[in-house]
Amino acid sequence: MLEMYPLVISKITKNTRKSVLISFEVPEAEKERFRFEAGQYLTLETKINEKLVRRSYSICSAIDEGLQVAIKEVPEGTFSTFANRSLHEDDVMMVAPPEGRFQYLSCNKAQTLVGFAAGSGITPVMSIIKTALSDHPENSFYLVYGNKTPLNQVGNISVPEARLITISIWDANNVSIVEKAIRESNLGLNPMTEGNLIRIPIPALSEERRKELSKVAAQIAENSKIAIRNIRRDIIEDIRKNHKNNEISDDEKHKNENIVQKITDDYINNIEKIFQKKHSEILDTN
Repeated sequence: MLEMYPLVISKITKNTRKSVLISFEVPEAEKERFRFEAGQYLTLETKINEKLVRRSYSICSAIDEGLQVAIKEVPEGTFSTFANRSLHEDDVMMVAPPEGRFQYLSCNKAQTLVGFAAGSGITPVMSIIKTALSDHPENSFYLVYGNKTPLNQVGNISVPEARLITISIWDANNVSIVEKAIRESNLGLNPMTEGNLIRIPIPALSEERRKELSKVAAQIAENSKIAIRNIRRDIIEDIRKNHKNNEISDDEKHKNENIVQKITDDYINNIEKIFQKKHSEILDTN
């Protein structure tokens, strides 16, 4: 059975709008129990809506930086949402001692290390990088990291003709990656490459293809509505938190909630109007 110990949250740092860095204060009597190797993880436990919830997160700090985990809020993520929105400094959380065999082991001599990571998988690797570079003055570390990047951040996009898109890729190493992403985008496009230039002919639309594109537009519209509702939820939670802390009155709370709801409804309606217009344009064969 996993043994859990109460640790005080000493600091919460907002890394991004949807991620936090949580630092724990480890009592002197528990220092040895919570000693960790770079690359290991912690299991955290807390009560959310009267239910005990456990999640494991990689330690992202070097061994001489204390005990830290980074938590990114994910859609419908019970624990990650709670950690990003409801945790405060000086809160107490139940934590299990570090575990995991994905570790950096010191060999007391200079090393050249290579790491591969993608997305949030960078977290334990950051702990390993920091520890390895401080472990020996002649250590070096090469990181290969993959993450989603908007197309306009890797090249110039232009439309020289009505049915032709061109992308001039800045870094030749990215050409094949961009070309593959376009082919696998489920948009029915067949890119052609000439050096750093990718040409994308836009095929004539069949009735079947028009229906497929209309479904794509509908999904984009729905994702946009969900994003707006998530922003509304965040703001409403802030309003209610301020009300609970007696920072605003009952009237101010209701007034602000109504304002936020109206703005949300307006944006949702605008998205629906834009989608309906685009839907008609896609299906129009005239």
